[in-house]
Order: sequence, then structure tokens, then C-alpha cells
Amino acid sequence: MCTNPSASIAPSMITAVPPTIIAFPPVVTPITGTIATPTTAAVAATPSTVSTLAELSTSEKKDVMSRAHTNICSFIVAEEAVPAESTQNEMVARAIHMALESVVGFAQVAKPASATKDVIGIMANTQRAYKQYVLCHVNSEFSLRLEPGIEGSEIEHRAKRVGFLLENMNYLRDPRNPNHEFFSSSFFQNFMIDMLFLTPMNLWQFV
Repeated sequence: MCTNPSASIAPSMITAVPPTIIAFPPVVTPITGTIATPTTAAVAATPSTVSTLAELSTSEKKDVMSRAHTNICSFIVAEEAVPAESTQNEMVARAIHMALESVVGFAQVAKPASATKDVIGIMANTQRAYKQYVLCHVNSEFSLRLEPGIEGSEIEHRAKRVGFLLENMNYLRDPRNPNHEFFSSSFFQNFMIDMLFLTPMNLWQFV
């Protein structure tokens, strides 16, 4: 007895069965207008291969950038003037997002190409103005230089003075009255007034 069933079948009796081919009707893709099979059409219609973001008009771009500048200045004054890099990136992205939303609502549009760079530039200019102001006033306001007529080492005097100012955050108090409350120094009062009102950035409007 033959144990292999196929062994009893003559080779001439074996016929090849052709594979079943299912023909899909051709379709016209709504995007390209070309005729393609359903598989091709599905790939062509995927979001990854088609840009759905509309472009802003020239006037809309100007409006968005103006509002983004306003937003970032507001964040600098109300939140943090010199943030860490991660916080800065979040603030810049939020300023642009809010500007876009205020101009076009929730429409999916592409942001202006230079938006991020421009907003970071506004932030850097404001920080630079802060730094320049401090460099011009900090030495006299906190007595970091020897008074005229007093002999001694300028370096030693400054080191000793800085050590005192950092102790218990004395730099936040009036340097002439260390027992006063924090931010009682005229330096901080003048700093806020000058930076808010006397700089060309008009930061007062964001308070």
C-alpha cells in the first residue's frame, strides 16, 4: 500500500491552477486628477504626502508678526525676562501661536517663514537693553567703586562689596539702608521706570 497519496497520481493528471486575480476598477484621484488603482489613490491621499496648510497673505503675515512681537514683549514683562532655553522656546512658540489664532482663528495655515527668528530677535533686543542699563548704573548704585579720595585696591573693594550684597540677598535692599525691605533700593525703582517708559520698545503698554 502506498502511504503517500500524491504518489498514486500520475504527473499528467496534475494541472496548474492559475491564481485568482481580482481587478479593481480604476478611480480618478480627487487630488491629482490622474487614474490610479485604489491602492495608489489611497497612498496619494494620505496627509503625509499632501500639504494642506494654506499660505497667509502679505497683510496677514505683517499682522501676525506685529501681534507676535506684542505677545513676546508682554511675556517678558509679565512672566520672565531672561528665561532658560526650554522656557524661551515655549514662550516664542506660544507668542506665534496666539498671533496666528488672533488673525485667522483656528484655520490651518503655515506660519511666516522667519517668525521664530524674528520673535527671538525681539526677545534678545529687550534683554540687551536690560543689560546695557544695568551696566551703566550698577557700579554707582551699589557702590562697587571706591569713592574719590579713598585709597585702596579697587579689586579688593569690589570683591568685598559683592560678597556683602550677595549675603542674605542684600542687593535687593536699599544699599544705604540694609535693614529695609526687599526692592527698597532706588536702583530697582528707577530701573523699572526707565525700562518701561524711556526705552523705544514702549514696554509700559504690556504691564
